[in-house]
Amino acid sequence: MKKIFVLALAVLAFNVSFSQLIYSEQPDAVSGKDAWIFSLIPSNNYGDHADIDAAAWTSGGNPYVLRSLFEFDLSSIPSGAVVNNATLSLYHNPTSNNAGHSTLDGSNASYLRRVVDDWDEYSVNWQNQPSTTTSNQVSLPATISQNEDFDNIDVTQLVQDMIDNPSSSFGFMIQLQTEVLYRSVIFASSDNADPTKRPKLVINYTDVTSVELLEGNELIKVYPNPANGELIHFDFEEVIEKASMLDMLGRELAIKIDLNEHIIDISSLSNGEYFLQLKTSSGVYSKKVVVSH
Repeated sequence: MKKIFVLALAVLAFNVSFSQLIYSEQPDAVSGKDAWIFSLIPSNNYGDHADIDAAAWTSGGNPYVLRSLFEFDLSSIPSGAVVNNATLSLYHNPTSNNAGHSTLDGSNASYLRRVVDDWDEYSVNWQNQPSTTTSNQVSLPATISQNEDFDNIDVTQLVQDMIDNPSSSFGFMIQLQTEVLYRSVIFASSDNADPTKRPKLVINYTDVTSVELLEGNELIKVYPNPANGELIHFDFEEVIEKASMLDMLGRELAIKIDLNEHIIDISSLSNGEYFLQLKTSSGVYSKKVVVSH
């Protein structure tokens, strides 16, 4: 004899408010934090230098390696935020005491890496330089001219790592991929006199912490949920003006929803979590839907 098991599931309603926000910062000498680290004079600090450089060169016939650190204050971005897009712009410094970008003896391609140790702008030097991680490092190509700007570098994943791991995220380090003479990249720092040349970081992010769980197991019913087929059904007591399926960033997905039959075609959705959002004359209601084909 077949045994039929009935599983009672509590149906939870969600009121979802997704906030997509923009962080944009191009700090000056007061609010900015950047410094050279210079192997030739390893105990010296260069926290007020007008350059952000990466180089392998000589001075007075003595070879050296130069790297740079810079950090933006991301404390205003909430923990758990999802970074939709992040771009970093570095601008060539035409007033630098050093030469422009150089590929004199080989490629000056460089890396942007996440700094994982805290550092002080006015005490950091080559000897006590902080550690970095190669995880999600960004590879910058060799320059094609001496005065090239690197505008809108995609640093989305690097910045997401910084948001997710604030206790081990202290900005960026730029260094040459091959630290061999003679090659360099020369950019302006936040201490540069020209405000348009200072490093700029722009982050588009979603504050998903604004999803609020409400009581009310009678508001929306979705079945099956978790959904493991191609169609799901939903019930709601009010007249629905619009039904949408959203991803976890609050973006509307292009899928077929039959408002007459209350059927949603989820065949094109990959496994994961989504929100069914229903708009009525009284407001907007949402419920989490789990797809598990």
